[in-house]
Amino acid sequence: MYVRVQFITVGLVAIGLAVWSGPGTTKDIVVHAGTLLDGVTETLRKEVSVLIHDDRITAVQGGYISPPGAEVVDLSRATVMPGFIDVHVHISSRLPIVRRVSEIG
Repeated sequence: MYVRVQFITVGLVAIGLAVWSGPGTTKDIVVHAGTLLDGVTETLRKEVSVLIHDDRITAVQGGYISPPGAEVVDLSRATVMPGFIDVHVHISSRLPIVRRVSEIG
């Protein structure tokens, strides 16, 4: 579990560093993700390219592509979870069943 969280953390930090290049800079970035958890679907996507333009994800394409002029961030051996802010959560832990929100303490 520790290694999985470490890969996720490395992936998020790498995307954050790649995307933040300072104000007024336009940059194209492609992240080669070994596994992508996008938070939109329940399906993990394997071996995809996440295309970023002007600090926004513009597309996710199958396979590893390298558009001309784009900076490539190789996370092909990592799990990438863009958009997650709190990376210190245990998404694979079993939690007690709570019937009402008021039961959460």
